[in-house]
Amino acid sequence: MDETIEKIADLIKQKKLETAAILVFESLKPLAQMGGPLSRIFVSPMLHIIGINTRHIINTFEEPKNIEKLLKILEKESDK
Repeated sequence: MDETIEKIADLIKQKKLETAAILVFESLKPLAQMGGPLSRIFVSPMLHIIGINTRHIINTFEEPKNIEKLLKILEKESDK
């Protein structure tokens, strides 16, 4: 799971979207438990069409502690 978090953080950094990602993930953190099953139903099928395997990503971000890990990485990067 840590590897997935690092990969997503790197992608966000490459696109220079740290501030926007922090805002989105802070907003979604309280809904993480409910968001996983909903994203499997609504988001996952659309991403599979373009070739993105979402199962590991959804499993990672169902847990609020993993969202917090990503936020810490992004906040550290945006402070630089």
